[in-house]
Amino acid sequence: QTGVIVQEVMKAAFSFTLLLTTEGGVGNAFDDPMEVIKSGVPAFLYVIQNNMQYVAAAYLDAPTLAVVSQLKILTTAIFSV
Repeated sequence: QTGVIVQEVMKAAFSFTLLLTTEGGVGNAFDDPMEVIKSGVPAFLYVIQNNMQYVAAAYLDAPTLAVVSQLKILTTAIFSV
């Protein structure tokens, strides 16, 4: 699970760098609280999903993990229609 934390820290650093170079500062990104919530909730759920993927990898064998991982694509397609 350390991998997830390192991954998220690297993404945050990259995002802040992009904000500084394109928007002129980090504060501009947080001007609208509703936009922060709309992007923060999916981001939080993504972190939970990544943690669960590491837990699943620890307890499932490789073929089962592959099937379950590919099942995410199918369910996303079904729910997006």
